[in-house]
Amino acid sequence: ALFDALESGKCGGAGLDVYMEVPPKNTIIIRHPKVIFTPHLGASTHVAQSRVAVEIFEQKVAFNQGLSSHGIVNSPAFSLSISSANRDGVV
Repeated sequence: ALFDALESGKCGGAGLDVYMEVPPKNTIIIRHPKVIFTPHLGASTHVAQSRVAVEIFEQKVAFNQGLSSHGIVNSPAFSLSISSANRDGVV
């Protein structure tokens, strides 16, 4: 679908960060002049890492308060061990 949209002009370009399979077998889309691929590096910037740290902290606080957190796929099965709660550096 993306290839067709690029070819027809419905999509002017695409920037993709994750391959469905490694190494990617669909080299047609990877070599398309309107596509930029990175090998799962989108979160490897200082800004992205800071945002991830804040999001993890916010979700941990919400979890500790008994609130629901977004992004947990199997939340009914999720449990937290607090065995190391008094150690320095453990959130």
